[in-house]
Amino acid sequence: MNVPHLRASAALCCLASALLTATTLAQRPVLTGSAPTPSVLTPHVPALVTTGHATRLKPSEPTDQLELTLSLPLRHEDQLDALLADLYNPASSTYHYWLSSPEFEARFGPPREDIQTLVAWAKAKGLTVTYIAENGRLINITAPVKLIDLAFNVTLTQYRDNLTAREFHAPDREPTTDLPLSLWQISNLEDSVPKIAHNIVGKKLSGQKATNATNPIQPNDTIPGSGGSYSGYYLASDMRAAYYGTGALNGSGQTVGIFSFDGYATSDITGYYTFIGKANSTVPITNVLVGSYNGACTQVTSPTSNNCNDVEQASDIVAVQGMVPSLSSIRFYEATTAAAELNQMATDNLAKVITSSWSGADFGTASDTYFKQMAAQGQSYLNATGDSGGYNSSTYTAPGLDPYITEVGGTDLGTASAGGPWSSETGWTGSGGGFYASAGQAIPTWQQTSGVITAANAGSTTYRNSPDIAADANQDSVGYFQTGNGAAANAYVVGGTSLATPRYAGYLAMANQQSVANGGSTLGFINPALYALGLGSNAATVYHDITTGSNASAAGTPVVTYSARAGYDLVTGWGSPKGTGLINALAPLTGQSFTMAASGPLTIVRGNTGTSTVTITAAGGFTGAVALTAMGLPPGVTAAFSAPSTTSTSTLTFTVSATALVGTYPLTIAGTSDALAASTPLTLNILKRTNGDFTIIATNASTLYIPGNTTSTVTLTYGSGFSGTVDLTVTGLPPHTNGTFDHTSLDSAAGTGTSTLTLSDSTSQGMATYTVTVTGTAEISGLTHSATFTVTLVSP
Repeated sequence: MNVPHLRASAALCCLASALLTATTLAQRPVLTGSAPTPSVLTPHVPALVTTGHATRLKPSEPTDQLELTLSLPLRHEDQLDALLADLYNPASSTYHYWLSSPEFEARFGPPREDIQTLVAWAKAKGLTVTYIAENGRLINITAPVKLIDLAFNVTLTQYRDNLTAREFHAPDREPTTDLPLSLWQISNLEDSVPKIAHNIVGKKLSGQKATNATNPIQPNDTIPGSGGSYSGYYLASDMRAAYYGTGALNGSGQTVGIFSFDGYATSDITGYYTFIGKANSTVPITNVLVGSYNGACTQVTSPTSNNCNDVEQASDIVAVQGMVPSLSSIRFYEATTAAAELNQMATDNLAKVITSSWSGADFGTASDTYFKQMAAQGQSYLNATGDSGGYNSSTYTAPGLDPYITEVGGTDLGTASAGGPWSSETGWTGSGGGFYASAGQAIPTWQQTSGVITAANAGSTTYRNSPDIAADANQDSVGYFQTGNGAAANAYVVGGTSLATPRYAGYLAMANQQSVANGGSTLGFINPALYALGLGSNAATVYHDITTGSNASAAGTPVVTYSARAGYDLVTGWGSPKGTGLINALAPLTGQSFTMAASGPLTIVRGNTGTSTVTITAAGGFTGAVALTAMGLPPGVTAAFSAPSTTSTSTLTFTVSATALVGTYPLTIAGTSDALAASTPLTLNILKRTNGDFTIIATNASTLYIPGNTTSTVTLTYGSGFSGTVDLTVTGLPPHTNGTFDHTSLDSAAGTGTSTLTLSDSTSQGMATYTVTVTGTAEISGLTHSATFTVTLVSP
């Protein structure tokens, strides 16, 4: 387990204790069906077919070869969801204690024998196994259509999309197998949605500087307003100056991963720097080829040219390099299916920030398990929202609304001078955003908090909304340098959320750099933190809140238009990063902190009230106000702070109803101040005093150092009319621990009675915290009541 030395510096979730619950870090659709469990757990007949929006043409050619990825499901996904909630809850003892990749696979991956069974089955069906993932999650196979049809009990069929006239293949029914286990997904069994790169290529800059009088910018180019250092156009390095500034953070020690469905020409990376007149970047690039993918650039600039059309790939690389010029490494991943590539990124667990400007293909609900693994390992996955405006059936493509990724929308940036600091920003017209019910992604908890979705921003209170954040995506950057086939080199103006996303990835790498330097962890899935910061009192120091601009759907029906608003909106999310503000909020500088204390424990008889004083103690120059929350309240109990946000003290009043359940309740009093968080425990004892009855409480036994002993004081209070003795017993003791009462029976004639329970242990086994139960039984009436306490066993 990767345990940071100082987790306080990573306390980025602010209000996350209110945004997260133990089981719903993000809500996701439930696969429905009847017993027995289906042999393939995710659907594969596309909506275009089931809704009649595609025309059936003919069966696929039996001899056509296909490459498929067969994925196995995770185990114990409900336990994974609960773990993720704890990992991102500042009040949890496991906050930001990331799993390693082997730890994840041991706890949640499929049994190793399942992959052996799958490989043997595929070979028996005549399918050629070309790749077996090292973690045993998936395999790649190639086979002719006729064998695929037989293996999965389908007829692969050619269809035509009635809207776009694009032809695609898909099964005529949901696949089934005779495997003795279930498959999670069969990637490339259908390709109703192509692989989509979210970029826009503008005018050619003619291979020479646009300021050259003999070869100026072409007349139909539109030069942006004041902004970029290249004749008004932005360079990758200009984004660093606009969004971060001139600080010392540079990405040192960090690795950014880039998701790609295609290769690139290395000459286009070096050519970019030659064209703009700057030295080549020193950031090394490692190409990671997954499965049988050979790294070739498969897209060309025209049918008659073999020039590599790597606008997406080259632009992603230089955008990251420009934001973090001393980044330790870029890992450029390439594969034929999203499943194989995502699995490799999670298995490697080297790139702690991942940027993707691609969608479509086999992305979808099935990808969710890989994003969950990344979140559990402290990896951040940033995804471009697309360049077609508001979401509808034509403009939305998966995985854009997955609840475990960060969606990056687009803006139109202006700077105070060429290559200078931020000056202004509006929402970009093409910024993908909104919600899409058919995607089936329920609204996650961090979007449900009051103040996020409003009537003004027109977001959904039922479904996941996008984007979360934004950066410049207007068609105003020099970002694509195309060479090849002996032709003259040419640079182009580019734009799109495919540029906004790697820019934000570079920014986040600097936040990781600062967090790790301060003894903290990488930040992982940042959405709970982003939303808590947006709702916090210092949001104006964290984000550029963009309040103008809109993003009407560029295609399809209905045409959906959203407008940028104050606070969160469906064009720019919370906005763009504001200098070092967002970095310092996500990864606070060493020094500033606060601690909390609450007077107690409290004992309150049902139908009454009681108070505790909560005290805030600042350290390291901290001066902020701390927002207070009482967590773990039992039914029938309410809590109110005299000052819900304070810099010093607040009186916490508990009101216990007459019907509240009698018992001992361990509560947590949590405090947040933007990115800083702290908590303190408080025990609440609820008593029942009625005629002929009694109540019982027991103090915590604290720490038991082995060998040694510790004690708990058991106290009985008798109601009027009660008579006789109460016998005491203890259960739930740690292994090898003995418990002895100095009085095993207490007589009501004394009015009140106490007994000391001594715990002793001479072994060093079972080191952990245990909950022990003391039960009192009235000899005459047979009434019983119990009290619990905790004891922690520690080896000196």
